Amino acid sequence: MNATVTAIECFWYEPKQYLATLVALDSKEIQMYQETFLVDQLKLDDVATSLKFGKFGREEGALVIGTKSGGLLIKLFKRTAKLEEKSHLPGPPQAQSQKLNVPKKTKIFVDQTMRERYEGQRMHQIFQRDLFMLRLHTAQAYSRTIEHSLTPVSFDPDDMVKISAVVQGFGPTFLMIIYLRTLSVQAVSNLTITFQFNPRLYSLDQTNIPVPMLVPGIEYTFQTKVSCLMPDKGLADDVKVLVVRQGRAIPLLTALVTMPISEQSLID
Repeated sequence: MNATVTAIECFWYEPKQYLATLVALDSKEIQMYQETFLVDQLKLDDVATSLKFGKFGREEGALVIGTKSGGLLIKLFKRTAKLEEKSHLPGPPQAQSQKLNVPKKTKIFVDQTMRERYEGQRMHQIFQRDLFMLRLHTAQAYSRTIEHSLTPVSFDPDDMVKISAVVQGFGPTFLMIIYLRTLSVQAVSNLTITFQFNPRLYSLDQTNIPVPMLVPGIEYTFQTKVSCLMPDKGLADDVKVLVVRQGRAIPLLTALVTMPISEQSLID
């Protein structure tokens, strides 16, 4: 039962020699059980706290119900009610014996079943090999990302810097805002922001932005204008924002900015 029992009463209907048990629940229900089988249930507007079944006047079967709010209800048992006998032995539900509408096996299904039966070991070996190669390619891609500093956070313990960039505007001129913050406990200096982009599609006001000394706990903001050279074509490309250190060939960190499609200028 999914609710608490509040009252129990014996149901004995003499004209049909029917014996059952009435159980009142705090879910505002009265359920009738024959052994362990639920044969009927009654919904109420209040929680029943007391039950009494028996004769009431000329009626052979009447149920008197006392509710939690102090009300008194009388429910008469229908003389024409059909009480189906239930098996006293527990068993599988009736729906389990119904046949399912299973489609016929096609030749492709049979061939695939036979292939899996005789080639199961080989298929498992191929799966294990492909899984190993997937892990290998993932590890290689992660190694290249760390080696070439293609992440927005530097993994160098001496220069732990974080970068993020956003683009504002509808075009053909956009404003790119770059945020830099050092994550180390000491200041970081000698850095420069540069860009990698398609020169046939974009032009930048500043392609190299000197970065002052980054003090811990302060976020520094830099910005540059990005102009789309072919706004009528509906083309867009990515712009890489690189943070490099003087005297070092590999960038310290990289941010990839996906540029939106530029709208045409309304001013000729």
